[in-house]
Amino acid sequence: MAVGMALGYYLGAKAGRQRYDQINRWAKRLQKSDAFEVAAEKAKAVVDLGVERAKDAVGSNSYN
Repeated sequence: MAVGMALGYYLGAKAGRQRYDQINRWAKRLQKSDAFEVAAEKAKAVVDLGVERAKDAVGSNSYN
């Protein structure tokens, strides 16, 4: 949720170019951090697991 709020503020910031540039620099530093990389890998793993479970659920409910 915090990421969504930050992204919304980033995209809709009305505080001027200086604030936009400040947020942009912050976001780039965040993306390069180890914590971001770990979180992104975990999020991908969760999505992949969800996709596999959905495939299994659809496959088990099909009538051949």
